[in-house]
Amino acid sequence: MNPHLSPSPPPQRDRKGRSVPYGRPGQGARRGPGGPPHIYRGANHAIGSLTVAVLLAATLPAEIIDRVAAVVGRQVITQSEVEREVRLERFFGAPSPNPQQVLQRLIRQRLVFQEMEQTALPELTPEEVDQWLSTARPPQADPARHGLQPPDLAEYGRRQLQLEKFLDLRFKAGVQVSEQEVEAYYKTRLRPEMERRGVQPLPALEAVRDRVEKAVTEERVNQLMEEWMNELRQRARVRLADQAPP
Repeated sequence: MNPHLSPSPPPQRDRKGRSVPYGRPGQGARRGPGGPPHIYRGANHAIGSLTVAVLLAATLPAEIIDRVAAVVGRQVITQSEVEREVRLERFFGAPSPNPQQVLQRLIRQRLVFQEMEQTALPELTPEEVDQWLSTARPPQADPARHGLQPPDLAEYGRRQLQLEKFLDLRFKAGVQVSEQEVEAYYKTRLRPEMERRGVQPLPALEAVRDRVEKAVTEERVNQLMEEWMNELRQRARVRLADQAPP
């Protein structure tokens, strides 16, 4: 016997005394490609340990990248969206937007856009968005000072135009203003306001009819929209982040 070689182990036998390969008694040895049984079992053990380590790592606390500000149906409004909208409103002229009021506006917009998905509206052209931006953008305003980029402005303008077109189509087209409403608004609202401001001479109704009709129409549209928004809000189950789930 060569002293540098280990003696061969005695054959492994099953319960009936039959010789079987090394491995689990009664089963063939499990081999990897070209490898002995102990190497294959060691690889399985290493893979299993790695899997457990990955699963444990997945359960460790992760860094919070963003926070949920509100849930509108199945859609989430994040805190970063609210902060970005605050910067956008400030850029377009709002002196000091309140974050909670901005969040409520985003919720209303999200409700409307969910309804718009069921309506076939023509796509806005880049020229329409550029025209809106050229009118709404303050002169000499620098978006970078507000942490904004040109794509942010374009997205905001597109969103405002889409909302305006949809709401005009849904509400303004069907609003009819009566002569009695026009006269009542002129006598009880516009004329007293002009007197308070010291406007002389006071214009007759016919001179400001277009202005009065537009104001009455806007009030009617706002009333209809508010009723519609309340229905949407109840149907979509809006929940703010600081509210406990029902």
